[in-house]
Amino acid sequence: MNKRIFNRIVIGFLAGLQLCTLVFVWQQPPQKNFGVVDAHALVSIEAQKVVAKYPKNQLPPEKLHEIAMHLKKRVEHFASTHKITLLAQGAVWGTELPDYTESVMTWLKAEDDAYAD
Repeated sequence: MNKRIFNRIVIGFLAGLQLCTLVFVWQQPPQKNFGVVDAHALVSIEAQKVVAKYPKNQLPPEKLHEIAMHLKKRVEHFASTHKITLLAQGAVWGTELPDYTESVMTWLKAEDDAYAD
C-alpha cells in the first residue's frame, strides 16, 4: 500500500475519533455543584422570628412544621437560582463541600426585607 494513502487513512481515522469524542462530551449532562447548609440553624432562625407572636413563646408543632416547609421551598429556590444542589450539613460524610449557610441566611434576609417594604 502506498505510504501517502496509509497516512490519509490514519489521519481520517484520528479525525473521526476526535469527532466522536467531541460528540460524546457534548452529550454529557453538566456537572452539578454541591454544597452544604446547616438546616437546624436555618429552621431555628425562622422559628425565632415567629415565636415572639405566641403567648409564653410556645410555638405549636404544626406551626413549626409549616415554617420548615416554607423554608424548604425558599432554600430550594435559592439552590435553583444559584444552580447548586444543597445537602444537609450532617448528612455529608467523607468529603468537604462548601458551606452555603451564611449565603442562604443573607439571601433569606434580603428576601424578607424586600417583601417587608
